[in-house]
Amino acid sequence: MSHDNWCRTSTPTDFYQRLNPVSSEDIPQRPTATIHVLSDLLDSVDRGDTAVLVLLDLTAAFDTVDHEILLKCLRATFGMDSIALASFSSYLAGCKQQVRCGGKTSAIMDVICGVPQGSVLGPILFIIYTVDLASIVADRGLSLHQYADDSQIYGSCLPAAISSL
Repeated sequence: MSHDNWCRTSTPTDFYQRLNPVSSEDIPQRPTATIHVLSDLLDSVDRGDTAVLVLLDLTAAFDTVDHEILLKCLRATFGMDSIALASFSSYLAGCKQQVRCGGKTSAIMDVICGVPQGSVLGPILFIIYTVDLASIVADRGLSLHQYADDSQIYGSCLPAAISSL
């Protein structure tokens, strides 16, 4: 396809279809999050709306999980009883850390944030910790897709209402 033909797409959806020349029968019934987000955004633009996409990729995300907030979330959002909370508290408590750099060593300190990495429970606890993000986004009329510590928040509106996004 020549450059001129590539640039003469009539709509963003036409552009997307040129990037993915697969017939609809070949596409799985459940699209990937990327295709779903892109499709939603292109549909908005095709309607003449203004679309906005925010990509969040937290650095060292699992290290940011505050133990107290996580335990409150388990109780308030998920209705966890005191026995189960005590188990999670025990799982998170008692970890220590120390830093050694250039021949100097820091004091030993309690770890109050973070979930064990490399464990099966770590990613689940992170998702539980961030579960309120979905309701915050939905309350503002936006959409959210998450995978572990990557989040895509997006929405659209008429160009005249851009300040509402």
